[in-house]
Amino acid sequence: MSDQAQAPVSAPVESVESAVPQESAAQPAAASAPAPSAEKKDVQKPPPKTYKIKVDDNEIELPEDEVIRRAQLGSAATKRFEEAAHLKSNIKKLVDTLKSNPIEALFDPALGLTKDQLRLQFENWYKKEFIDPEMLSPEQRRIKELEANEERRVKEAEVYKQQQEQETLRRQTEIAKQEYEKKIIAALENSKLPKSEVTIRAMARYLELAHQNNLDLPIETLSSLVYNDQLNHTKHFITQFEGQQLIDFLGEEIINKIRKADLARLKAGHSPQSAQSQPQAQDSKNPTLQQGRPVSMQNVKDYFNKL
Repeated sequence: MSDQAQAPVSAPVESVESAVPQESAAQPAAASAPAPSAEKKDVQKPPPKTYKIKVDDNEIELPEDEVIRRAQLGSAATKRFEEAAHLKSNIKKLVDTLKSNPIEALFDPALGLTKDQLRLQFENWYKKEFIDPEMLSPEQRRIKELEANEERRVKEAEVYKQQQEQETLRRQTEIAKQEYEKKIIAALENSKLPKSEVTIRAMARYLELAHQNNLDLPIETLSSLVYNDQLNHTKHFITQFEGQQLIDFLGEEIINKIRKADLARLKAGHSPQSAQSQPQAQDSKNPTLQQGRPVSMQNVKDYFNKL
């Protein structure tokens, strides 16, 4: 009887002991399993969510983060508009009250004025406007009126003077602008300079410098100054290139023009140096700036460079 009772007890003990090593053996197997990171790398992220919204009767599609950003901006803008509308409403209310009941408007808490401050200001104003004039003798009152009229006349004269000065400046500016335009157009027509914005800007700069220093700049001098500036600047720039760099910079179209001109010059029996004589001839014109002495082109250029 006792042997039979012990049999069922020993069986579960053996099953538990056998189960423990199986569970411990399964742990290293799970630890040694390869991580699925390599497979996860190949998995593409899902595309971001997009929403269709209507802006000015046009339907556009935006990603979720842009929709959130615009919603935040819209909320901030709405708040600012509400604040501005509230401020405008308060100002209108104050103006309406000032028209209907000025005393009540002055007691508005938004103004921050006490009763004593308002009383003092009102008393000073009333004394100046009504009491003081009544206490003056007829002669004092007449002098006071003359002083007020003179003060008003001086202010009106100052305003008129400012208006006249502004009108004179406007007319002078318009005349100078027309004169600049005439000189620039004539200089462009009588020179080989390119009719470009760069050329016009350079001519205007020289004309402005001449005007500031009370100099009359002839058209020939203006053209030569700008021509030499552009020529020297271009030479200084392109001489930094060599061979293929120069061809790439100028482009095939310009290179072909140079080749054709060079061939034509060789066929005509002219040396390459002969083309450089024209700018030197312009420099030898010895223009006069109408300030009492003749100067050369180099004198003019040196003068402007010092400004």
